Amino acid sequence: MTEHVYFPRPGSVAYRALSLLEAQPNGHRLTAGAMAGELGVSGATLLSSMEQALAYGLVVRSTPRGQERPGMFHVDREACARARRSLQIS
Repeated sequence: MTEHVYFPRPGSVAYRALSLLEAQPNGHRLTAGAMAGELGVSGATLLSSMEQALAYGLVVRSTPRGQERPGMFHVDREACARARRSLQIS
């Protein structure tokens, strides 16, 4: 059985969001609003663009305990490294 691997296309909103998260210190989380503002896109565009990254575990979304919002995002550095190795991306 072949394992499906995903990594965002360079230049895409998802790629830029992932790069922004990877540039943060370990354990640092950003809200969708902060990332959208930094990338110059709407929150809706950011969230729809990140669906695959979330589904494949490259990005993790969490919320403060007992709340639905705000969604806080952080990168799974190990998952990104595995995807890059599998796809031979530097």
